[in-house]
Amino acid sequence: MKKKFLTALLLGSFLFSPTGDAAKIDMYRDAMSNKSFTLKYNIVTPLSRRTNKELHFLKGNMFGTGTFEDLASNNFERRIVSGIIVVGGENKYVEKNFAPYTEIYRFKTASAGMETQQREQKELSLCTLIKDDDVYNFYWNYDSDGQKRYYSKLGMFGEYSSSIKANDTKNDTRSPYDKLLDEYNYGSPDLAQALTAILPPDRVIDTPDTPEYKFIGSGFLPGGLTFEDFAGQKNNTHYAVRYYFDGDRMVKIAAFNYTEDATGIQDYEKTIVEITEFSTTPDQTYLSLPEGLKDKTKRNKKEADSK
Repeated sequence: MKKKFLTALLLGSFLFSPTGDAAKIDMYRDAMSNKSFTLKYNIVTPLSRRTNKELHFLKGNMFGTGTFEDLASNNFERRIVSGIIVVGGENKYVEKNFAPYTEIYRFKTASAGMETQQREQKELSLCTLIKDDDVYNFYWNYDSDGQKRYYSKLGMFGEYSSSIKANDTKNDTRSPYDKLLDEYNYGSPDLAQALTAILPPDRVIDTPDTPEYKFIGSGFLPGGLTFEDFAGQKNNTHYAVRYYFDGDRMVKIAAFNYTEDATGIQDYEKTIVEITEFSTTPDQTYLSLPEGLKDKTKRNKKEADSK
């Protein structure tokens, strides 16, 4: 019964045609394979609920020892809520927008026992532009006047820096593994899960747990939307993805997976992505540094003339 409920949670009620080939999705798959597209999205999924035993993991910190339970909500709240991906050949722009969140720290001290600290974090937008083999990392948010401001970093006292250098890794604290994941999942694991069924093979990190998706059917929904469904299985985990279309325009993706063993469902994840734009041409306005950022990269004259 629980399995049926979880499957219905993803797919809902629909008219199902088990035969035929995916058709509308091909345009988007080709665009990604050809490295020519613009994708703007919102992640509207509520926070994931996991049922496995991971919560027994212990995490240390400089004040003492805290448990994963103490930090779990803090980690999940810092989530990507929207983003932009523009790919034009080898040039690429990736923007990730994080929702405001609250950091809550619980820790033990020798004198006072368990203490709690709380810190509010504002909305944060991280941007990466890859252009002509140069990599630029920068941010944006709104200033006190409501104007959108781009900056390369914040100073010690909160001042903005408008100067930027290509391939500046001083402020990049990601591990090589994190950088690899960002390269392949466009910076968002949730989005990657939703796109895996149509990603080109060279964009998928093949692991022992990576499923091979197959088209399983298409159909119509009340209100005029159509859908195309893909599913896969690997080890004890089942995967399903549904792509929703208004005419030929993709408007939403629902992705779902669950793991089961002899005792039943162990954990599950659901991701719903609202597509605000998915075109087969790159928006060139994103493939240059935004106005307000000054490129201070040192180049020899030959390099400068070629830029």
